[in-house]
Amino acid sequence: MRHNLIVPYGPYLCGDDQFLNLAIQSDHEWSSFCEHVLARSELATDARFATNEARLAHREILESLIEEIFSASKRETWIERLDQAGIAWGNVNDVRGLAAHEQLHARSRWSTVEVNGQPFEMLTHPMNLDGTIPRNEPVPTIGRHTQDILRELGYDAAGIEALHQASVV
Repeated sequence: MRHNLIVPYGPYLCGDDQFLNLAIQSDHEWSSFCEHVLARSELATDARFATNEARLAHREILESLIEEIFSASKRETWIERLDQAGIAWGNVNDVRGLAAHEQLHARSRWSTVEVNGQPFEMLTHPMNLDGTIPRNEPVPTIGRHTQDILRELGYDAAGIEALHQASVV
């Protein structure tokens, strides 16, 4: 998730083992980030980090340093500082965090589909066409359509039986 041309830009591990996504897109933001977020003003003028080009050349050192600093506090602390400094950031959710995301619920992005005869909650397909309702048909069991597909491929009953006998299908 790290950007290949902008540093720092991507997920950084915080002290509570949660990630926070950063997007420092200019030298001005870098300076503000160093002063107001990291409380390390000297990093803004350090020749290794003063420009994006320099930060890119020293990426490993800088990213390790940021994670070392971030490891001292929880994600919420860094979010407050980033907000106060006007620096772009985003949460990096785990599966549980994604499932609980308020926008997915507010936009009715969850639906129920049948899997092996049981209801299963899943995200609705991302392609939305106004006035259409996404189809959520039961998920077929393994092998459910094997016979039909083999017939479409030109196999007759004897050929399909031979494939079964040979444990191919």
